[in-house]
Amino acid sequence: MQLLICGIHRSGTSAVAHMLSESCRRTLLEDPDWAMTGRLVDVTAPAEELARWDILKCPRMTEVLPAALDAYPQARAAVMVRDPRDVLCSILEKVNAGMPTRMLEFSRLGVSETGAAGFAQAYVTYARTILSARAAAGAERVHLIRYEQFWTDRPAGIAALAAWLGWTSDREVCESIQSRQLGPFHTKHPGDQSIKGAGRWRTELSGADQAALGPALDAYTSLCEAAR
Repeated sequence: MQLLICGIHRSGTSAVAHMLSESCRRTLLEDPDWAMTGRLVDVTAPAEELARWDILKCPRMTEVLPAALDAYPQARAAVMVRDPRDVLCSILEKVNAGMPTRMLEFSRLGVSETGAAGFAQAYVTYARTILSARAAAGAERVHLIRYEQFWTDRPAGIAALAAWLGWTSDREVCESIQSRQLGPFHTKHPGDQSIKGAGRWRTELSGADQAALGPALDAYTSLCEAAR
């Protein structure tokens, strides 16, 4: 594994992973089964499997990012940073469609609250873990990508990430796939595979849920400052 792409669920990890993999012609392992449990990921267990892939896309690895970077000293991490209000909208889209999901279950992080309040606590924990990993490993190994900036020009965002890695991306490939739904099919309702983009919370998120996300918004601000 040369690169780990992570960040909280529904933050754009799939789009970045697929566009980077296809435009740079690198192999991609996406959301492996061993990461999709109710426990924290054991970062050393999949070492043999990860050695066969260039890129691992795994949001759950964010929860143990410092340990993952220690276990794989040759690897770098690209971490997606997205407005928690939009992240919650994306998760609720699946919940409201009646589709099963564990994306709002964070007991493995010690979070007992449910709904928006529990999500806010989890987002704060993710942010602290990301900032801790970056402080320890440095900007040369942990690269933060703001979803909102990536969304405005996705091929340019992929080119910048590839340059950070010392890779070369094919802009035409990026342009040819950027409008596709690149996330796992099971995370979207079969009747709506559209890409909602940035700022959806303004029309979709209730006032009560917005209020509950106060701590998460403070954490998001800290991540954005670190991403500059």
